[in-house]
Amino acid sequence: MKKSIGLIACSKRKNKKAVEDKGKKFAAEDLYAGNIFRQSKEYAQSHCKDWLILSAKHHLLDRKKGICYYDCYLGNKTASERKKWADKVLDSLKKKFDLRKEHFVIFGGKKYYENLCEHLNCSVYKCYSGGIYLDKPIKEYRNGGK
Repeated sequence: MKKSIGLIACSKRKNKKAVEDKGKKFAAEDLYAGNIFRQSKEYAQSHCKDWLILSAKHHLLDRKKGICYYDCYLGNKTASERKKWADKVLDSLKKKFDLRKEHFVIFGGKKYYENLCEHLNCSVYKCYSGGIYLDKPIKEYRNGGK
């Protein structure tokens, strides 16, 4: 899977220092402290050639980008807002990658992948409160199709 690009959904739980100092910037990869985010990050670091963060607020984030604490959840957005969010993520991905040739591995809930999958070659792994099911993807998409 080293040829894949990981896309990891952000987490509600943030680094304690970021919560205490909401105006201070942290590298995006260090801001999120949720269990699923941390497990996804570990997996992506060892199995993907690159990885980025799907942020409800910032759309697609480079993991080194400095950002401040925020509280925003994609699940609280309307279907139309989630579609616009996905369009912005896809626009950013197109600037970095050839979407027809790359394979993406998505770690996140349905609200984060539902509008992306039809446009990507990707595998989606089920995330739940106890962790991630890494033995088999729950969805596979090829050339934007199921």
